[in-house]
Amino acid sequence: MPKMTEEDTSRWFLTFKRQFLERLRAHREQGLVDQGVEAILDFINDVPCLVTTSSCEGRLSLLWSADPLDKRNAIMLGSWHDPKEAVEKLCSINVSTPHEEGVLWISLQPPIIHVRSNKINTLLTLYKIALKAGFSRNCIKVADPGFMLELKPGDKAAYYVERINCTLVGKLAGILEEYKKRLSRLESLLREQTVSC
Repeated sequence: MPKMTEEDTSRWFLTFKRQFLERLRAHREQGLVDQGVEAILDFINDVPCLVTTSSCEGRLSLLWSADPLDKRNAIMLGSWHDPKEAVEKLCSINVSTPHEEGVLWISLQPPIIHVRSNKINTLLTLYKIALKAGFSRNCIKVADPGFMLELKPGDKAAYYVERINCTLVGKLAGILEEYKKRLSRLESLLREQTVSC
């Protein structure tokens, strides 16, 4: 297969961006886009050589799995983006599972935003802005053609428990609250700084 020229890559990217912006519009109409990242997505998508491909504002979740070693096929019992609501809901649940009946997982998913571009320097600019906002787990990957930037302020965490532990839930909610502050800082920095192709 012949190598793509810069012109081919630019043409491909414009089509790719149009498709993802149409998908984002449809997801917004269906209420599938987290409100906590909408403004950030708009700032990024306003840059001609950038497009967001997926996002989450972060959440706490309760899952059940028949096999303690198989979190991937777990059943979602509840998920909350708001840290205070997560504590309120999770600590009001009176559920426990003996190991022979499966396990409960309490999971923390940090905010995450995936951005594609055909311009590495523009992604590096966005990377540096995100670092200033406290997004310390960012990475740039080659995504042929072009590049992908993953913005994350921290790592996932999952704990399996026999019953809901409100102390653990409170600590995880505190981490999620800190991540929300970093999202706000990122939005503020994107308002202040110009990102250009």
